[in-house]
Amino acid sequence: VADHLDLVMQMGIKLLPFKDPKILEQDVLKAGIEYNELMMRLKSGQGYEVLEKSGEIAALDSLLTKEYIYTSRDGVASNKKAALEEYKNLTLSVSSVDMLNKEVRIINNDAVVETGTVRYKGVNNGKLFDITKRYTTTWVWRTGRWQIVSDHTSSTETENDKAQIESEILYANSEFDRALEKKDRDALSRFFADEYIYTLQDSRWNKEQLISFLVSPGDKILEAKVEDRQFRVLNNNSAVETGKHTTVQIENGKRKSKSHYTTVVWIYRDGRWQAVAEHWNMVNEK
Repeated sequence: VADHLDLVMQMGIKLLPFKDPKILEQDVLKAGIEYNELMMRLKSGQGYEVLEKSGEIAALDSLLTKEYIYTSRDGVASNKKAALEEYKNLTLSVSSVDMLNKEVRIINNDAVVETGTVRYKGVNNGKLFDITKRYTTTWVWRTGRWQIVSDHTSSTETENDKAQIESEILYANSEFDRALEKKDRDALSRFFADEYIYTLQDSRWNKEQLISFLVSPGDKILEAKVEDRQFRVLNNNSAVETGKHTTVQIENGKRKSKSHYTTVVWIYRDGRWQAVAEHWNMVNEK
């Protein structure tokens, strides 16, 4: 062994002492806790100017390496600049963060990979959310501290996520009801996907045809209710809703009640749920 060490010294190779793995793990776990505490402050609903003045933006800037990359659940990659500027237009407020199943894998003295799941609860654009994600964070030791060089998150298939998706679709339905009451064309347009198709027993309409009908003057809906509403969540970006819709409306001066069995196909696109297809089958007419 001594001969080998002499050879290393003669070659001018500098030997670095190997750090205790347990200490490395503890240091990274501590850095991870501080990171999540920082995320809570950054996503507390405060404006960008407040976060900048309080030093939170600067703290994030120093925590992320210059080559930092974040990959979202949708596969979209963003750099450090985008990660910092995200807080200029942030619409959510996180009320709690639970870190679960955390594991640390030590690569060497200066590189560590942390994995686990994280559950977020809060409000986004006035809507409650409860979502669980898997994450992978890569840490590097630089300038006397642990910094993050990459983050990658993906949503998990849990009952919490399914319940969250159902809640979001119900909220989208309530937005539709408000838009319909006001005959708000722009709001109704956001509710339907561009390729939307609406199928009845004797006809089929596209998005523009249906919206034009909904905003036109004339028949007025007095009451509407949905019975036996059920959801089938296919994945994080698609779901099917079924139920029995009953409406009471004025048609040609007369009060009429109509019931339909309905199927709605939903997709998640551009940060919101949209109806992409509907099929209505009449049950009875009074």
